[in-house]
Amino acid sequence: MIATIKILGWLLARLPLPITEAISVTIGGFLYLLPGKRRRILMSNLHHAFPEKPKNWQNRIALENCRRIVEMGMLVLALPYISREQLEARIRINQQSRHTINKWLKKEKPIILLVPHFTLLEYLPTLPIFFEIGELKAGAIFRPLDNPQLDKWVSKTREKYGLRLLSRKTGFSEAKQILQSKGILGILFDQNAGQSGTLMNFFDRVASTTDLPASMAKRFNAEPYVFHPKRLRFWEASINLKKLDCPAPEIPQVANDWLQNKLTESDDSCADWLWLHDRWKTVNHPNQRFQLNNHRKMQISNDRAIGGYRLWIRMPNWLGDVVMALPLIKALRNSRPDAEITLISQSAYIPLLKLLDIGDNRISIPEKRTTGYFKYFKKLRNLYPDTHLMFTNSYRGDLESKYIGAPQRFGLVLPGQQRPLLTHKFLPPPDVINQMDRIHQTKLWEKMLQHFGLRNEIDDTPFSLQGMHRKSGKIGFITGSSNNPDKCWPPAQWIALGKQILEDLPQSEIHLYGTAADRLSTSQIAEALPAKRIQDHAGQTDLVTFARELASCAFLVGNDTGGVHLANALGTPVYVLYGPTNPLVTRPFFEAERNIIQPTDCPETGGQSIQLMEVQRVIKSFQ
Repeated sequence: MIATIKILGWLLARLPLPITEAISVTIGGFLYLLPGKRRRILMSNLHHAFPEKPKNWQNRIALENCRRIVEMGMLVLALPYISREQLEARIRINQQSRHTINKWLKKEKPIILLVPHFTLLEYLPTLPIFFEIGELKAGAIFRPLDNPQLDKWVSKTREKYGLRLLSRKTGFSEAKQILQSKGILGILFDQNAGQSGTLMNFFDRVASTTDLPASMAKRFNAEPYVFHPKRLRFWEASINLKKLDCPAPEIPQVANDWLQNKLTESDDSCADWLWLHDRWKTVNHPNQRFQLNNHRKMQISNDRAIGGYRLWIRMPNWLGDVVMALPLIKALRNSRPDAEITLISQSAYIPLLKLLDIGDNRISIPEKRTTGYFKYFKKLRNLYPDTHLMFTNSYRGDLESKYIGAPQRFGLVLPGQQRPLLTHKFLPPPDVINQMDRIHQTKLWEKMLQHFGLRNEIDDTPFSLQGMHRKSGKIGFITGSSNNPDKCWPPAQWIALGKQILEDLPQSEIHLYGTAADRLSTSQIAEALPAKRIQDHAGQTDLVTFARELASCAFLVGNDTGGVHLANALGTPVYVLYGPTNPLVTRPFFEAERNIIQPTDCPETGGQSIQLMEVQRVIKSFQ
């Protein structure tokens, strides 16, 4: 393999530059067109960094970037066989940079040289041929290649001009010696330093940047510079050096800011940086994804970091489940303040989510029978979400997420399920499985989020709607249930309850709520009660109006249905009638007055017919 690489490098060094460049352009074009993970990382990085740019601009920069990646790789192979005369013709050092380097040679102070991932950074080891470095020690810390033989050959060729190549794994001792002798130490500067780095802002996203330059500069009183080999044309560069005038602890962020400004100043500069690497993958470990504050070192300005992490959430399909998911979304907001949260929801819930100020963006799901249903989700791939959290538990929802294509797709897997389209799954442990009939749905979802890193406490404080006040005599009834008629108390009992309430509370008025499908039962109830003290709103309110109505009630009585959960979320006292369903799992979750009423002798986990609920049992719960 090494022999083949040497031959290839020798040929590239001797071909006329126009031919070599043509090869680079051709291979780069194929690289750009090649589908796969790397191309998606490239396009995702550009879309995150420049969301305001049109798609054709991002495609053009990506294509040119692929060509320059090939140019960089070809230079690595050819550099050992490029003559000194060729290097002197292709590398230009302006007067200011020459003055700076000559100052370094006087050894007044040690120098830290930050090296970003530009196309022609491989020219760094060749700089000694332009200067008489004498006894000055110079070295650069590089990441070793995975292939030991290839790494040995590349390191040897890079060191031929006098610059020592130091491995990240074993070279720190020699790096310290270089700085102690007031030499020059180059450090590859990127945004993927893992847990050992410091979290900071880069293109308004959280990145982990090595703090090695800062610690070395502080320890050895070194001056920090950025090495920028500005590409002029194929394999030709102008060497520029930028001094970072800042205290040592601020070096990584100031360098990040310099790099961001450089990448935004022109299309050519933008295309010259290595976008193909996953620069922002630091806080993406699945078991830590939902917690930013677990990193040991952070220098994040919250006013700049918001929105960098794209978290998409598939909301449940039923109103009650939507409401039970809201505390978890609030917790995610607090635990990942850098997240731009996009909610994917049925269109009916979008206005309510806006009213409650939940999420930054909201995407409406088309009707299931819509032609091209899944094509709709495939188009969303070009928005490049980072994580897709599923509150649904269906194959359809998982297929939607697969088409959207987030690299991480999280969900809950219950016994007997597979969910193969998810990338990461939470399988409840046996102790949770054994208690499934006693764990509230919100708490079960909380365990899932904790599995993926959530550490923040859930806030069960009800929402407050601006300008809404409870009316002392306004009593709400929700007599239907959109997903299960077995949960519905018969109209005769509602009539008896209504008569008793109106008799006991002479100033009261009953308001009936429900969907158009509930109109048959609500009209029957309304006709049996005094017309002046009853209002039937069933089928006449949209969800926002419904929410405002519920927030204005003194209290609400209802079956186990979504409207009761919404009333509870708005702080309205609720009396909930349970029969076949399990209140331990589906009771209202928010910390407002909530009264669970079951038929006599009904197990606390439910299981009895709601037909057995006595009117007097409900009346007694009011006392």
